[in-house]
Amino acid sequence: APQMEHLSMDPDGLVLVWSTHTPSRPEYALTCQSAVLVAQFHPVRPEIVIAGTKSGQIIVWDLSVKTTPVNRTSLSQGHTHPVYAMSCMPAVNKAYSILSVSTDGHVCIWQDIDHLEEPSVELDLQSVGGQREVKDRDITTTCFGFVGRDSNNLILGSDEGCLYKARIYDGPNASRGI
Repeated sequence: APQMEHLSMDPDGLVLVWSTHTPSRPEYALTCQSAVLVAQFHPVRPEIVIAGTKSGQIIVWDLSVKTTPVNRTSLSQGHTHPVYAMSCMPAVNKAYSILSVSTDGHVCIWQDIDHLEEPSVELDLQSVGGQREVKDRDITTTCFGFVGRDSNNLILGSDEGCLYKARIYDGPNASRGI
């Protein structure tokens, strides 16, 4: 029973950062209040770790400061379903935006790690024309990748084994979607 009490006080989310210099133990144990489903280092700031969680939040840790989050999205802006996929993508002035996709097909682009109050772009994936079998069901996503170096075109995968192609930005007469 005493062991169970200790476990109940642990946070739900945990990211362990390991070093090849000390392989016997993690160098950092990063915590948050929701299970972490995906995590990655910032592409040009190695002290920054970014994660997507089961609650739908995007969490940011700064290893040079502390092991608790330094920034996070709110529960009322952006995702309301689990985030299994995210990626940093180059933006203007050497900054990086965060593109995240939740299991309900909701895509958010966050301006950068310091501006997580609300997404700068949001879209809900929906089928556009074409395949009848796609129109009759929700588009669920658990992973994505960019098509080459083109950060406007995505290939998304679902846990049902379906692949979808989506465009984030289109011209003035085109619709966004799959």
